[in-house]
Amino acid sequence: MTVTDNLPAVQGSGALAIQPTQSMFNAEQRAVLASMGVDHECTNAELAGFIHLCQRRDLDPFLKQVYLIGRYDKRAGRKVFTPQTGIDGFRVIARRAADKSGIDYEYEDTVWFDADGAQHEVWLTEQPPVAAKVVVLRNGKRFSGVARFAAYVDRDRDGNPKALWKTSPDGQIEKCAEAKALRRAFPEDLGGMYSDVEMEHLDDETPRETIQGQTIRETVAAQNGDAEQADGMSAKRQRNQIVLLLSKNGITSPDLALVYMSKAADREIAKPEDLTGAEAAQVMVALNRGDFLDEPPFTRSAEDNPLDHSEDEAADSEGGQS
Repeated sequence: MTVTDNLPAVQGSGALAIQPTQSMFNAEQRAVLASMGVDHECTNAELAGFIHLCQRRDLDPFLKQVYLIGRYDKRAGRKVFTPQTGIDGFRVIARRAADKSGIDYEYEDTVWFDADGAQHEVWLTEQPPVAAKVVVLRNGKRFSGVARFAAYVDRDRDGNPKALWKTSPDGQIEKCAEAKALRRAFPEDLGGMYSDVEMEHLDDETPRETIQGQTIRETVAAQNGDAEQADGMSAKRQRNQIVLLLSKNGITSPDLALVYMSKAADREIAKPEDLTGAEAAQVMVALNRGDFLDEPPFTRSAEDNPLDHSEDEAADSEGGQS
């Protein structure tokens, strides 16, 4: 068996088609990626990792199935690029997994919720919905995903929704709910993966709430020219917040905590200090949303962990708050 025997088939012909044997993007592919925001700050290592992911997942970045998104990482001192899968990529992976396993899957009609908890089959008002719910049926079993608008919306410095979150809020929050439902329906294929629309709020320009005393110490350190000390304080604060969120969700075992961090960061985390700033933020987002809590080894009974599925149960109840 050759090295390429386990690689997916070539996705197509033409200069932009990613070949199974490619180890780096060619000049024309790089030019198109640059037009999509992958600028000169992206390292060759990040590009190599991205093309490997595209080949292994058989996803096409030029069809917007997967993206390479750059965000400034304070610890790295530069913009760090990480792969994020588009909702179309989620659908492709789910469809392939279903076909491979002979699984039937379909969707129930999307439901949007207003501020009073009333359900809507179509969203017709100019105000954004409070939440959306998407249900995936896998061999007749229901897997629901509920997404609250406030938890995912990407805002500018004035607190106003940006881009599609402003012009199509119902469509954006529907995508978040769909990604969550697909992750639950196909955990073996989509576990640990997040859609680009779910992560856009990490670019939120609204000033963050901070811990005053800790922020003062970081500011003093930065003013004294000790950037490393300031970054260390910020990283420590992130880790403390993660510990509090883990405990709130019933994860008190250090080993289970590392497993959770690894799932949320989508790579093996041997100790909390291994998390980058962006990964720590991703772990906190996952904990706030309750991701993975209904999956082994975190599964607990409802009596032991009343947080499990509480969001879905609230949305399911007639006239309940989302």
